[in-house]
Amino acid sequence: MVSATKKTVDTRRFYHNTGQLFADQYYHIYNARLLESRESLIRNSRFRWGDEVKNVPLEQLNSSLGSTDVFVIGTLFKLMPKQPSILRELEENEAVVTDPNHNFTKDEDTLILHETDENVRVVGDIDVSMHVTGIPVSLLGNQLDGGAKFHVKDVCYAGLNLSVYKEPKKTEKVGGKSQDERLLIISGLEFGFDFITSKDRTNEIVAALKKLRNFVTGTSTKEEVNGFNGTKISRIIIAGNSIASGYAKAKSEYLGSSESKDTRSLTEVFELFDKYLFTLAQSGAIIDLMPGKNDPTSFLLPQQPLHPKILPKSGVLENIHPTTNPALIEHNDLLFLGTSGENVLAIKQYSKIEHSTTILRSTLEWGHIAPSAPDNLSCVPFKGKDPFIIDFAPDVYFAGNQPEFLIDTYSTEDKSKIQIVSVPSFVNTLTCVLVDPSNLEVEPICFAEK
Repeated sequence: MVSATKKTVDTRRFYHNTGQLFADQYYHIYNARLLESRESLIRNSRFRWGDEVKNVPLEQLNSSLGSTDVFVIGTLFKLMPKQPSILRELEENEAVVTDPNHNFTKDEDTLILHETDENVRVVGDIDVSMHVTGIPVSLLGNQLDGGAKFHVKDVCYAGLNLSVYKEPKKTEKVGGKSQDERLLIISGLEFGFDFITSKDRTNEIVAALKKLRNFVTGTSTKEEVNGFNGTKISRIIIAGNSIASGYAKAKSEYLGSSESKDTRSLTEVFELFDKYLFTLAQSGAIIDLMPGKNDPTSFLLPQQPLHPKILPKSGVLENIHPTTNPALIEHNDLLFLGTSGENVLAIKQYSKIEHSTTILRSTLEWGHIAPSAPDNLSCVPFKGKDPFIIDFAPDVYFAGNQPEFLIDTYSTEDKSKIQIVSVPSFVNTLTCVLVDPSNLEVEPICFAEK
């Protein structure tokens, strides 16, 4: 693969002025996505198939080409009979499917390639089940049925433009030994969880939260963090869903108080989280606070930072950094790109890609964080740009609120290692993820009772 010219990554790419955006329609974002990906698709196609293969616009795809191999560029759209439709549900009086584990794929699913105002049905050597709507692609093959169909022989994606690559800094040495510095990634704290958990499970989560606090502030016992004693946490990334979806009730045991209430409002639950966040911040670690689908901010991606007014205690601290979802965080010349997991769930529901890390790897190959937005994942109707395009190479790429801890790596000719991390939901697994910035090694740390 040929690299693009190196450039500076805009770490504020996911921030936006909402009031200026909603006069536009959603088709603009697909046009912007294809326009921004086209150069990479053509470059990668030439590298993969050679300069002798001709690129043909869809409008020129007709019987005059015969069986000649050409490549076409466009955006995939997946036609799915089982895909939820509000109008169909109203017409047939069916309930909306809300199970996040429900999969909408079917053997009858088909793919359409769209370019500007032209469409062609895609057949041949392309696995429909492993793709979703919104992926910019280049397809090698030949026309069929006078250009009504395109028979695929090979597929090429935009991938990473590799516009930025920075070597990880070596950890500083003190007294001949390297500092045991780590970054901690947490997701799914879900304050208010006791509304939907049993008393015994609530006690387990509360105990784990206390151990987590002690670990971050350096007051843990050996039994609490076996094998991680002396670890200094320099940065904490909280990857969404700090508030539970069922938040009507939350006990003050979170804070070790003897006071108890049966029910609490969202404001009161968030006050508990604010106080807990304040205790974590006393460690001096930088804390990047990402929102998630359960948290009080717009549900449209990219979600904007939580408003400081709902964090009256911790929000005024200099080391608390409310940020976006997705988030792009720079730490000692390392780039951390991550989401709270909505993109992974959407792809899991509309394809047969099973594992979180496989999905994340696929989005790197596709060159897009959330291709199914806006079709199957709500997002802002951007015009003239698509901030979800991955036109840089992150060092760590993660998704929060996953069912389990998993890791993988992705490499290119220009970048030897991109660490891919599936960050488990804390409330479900009592587990966080530690990242060593010196070598990008990742390991889980569990706070469950031994």
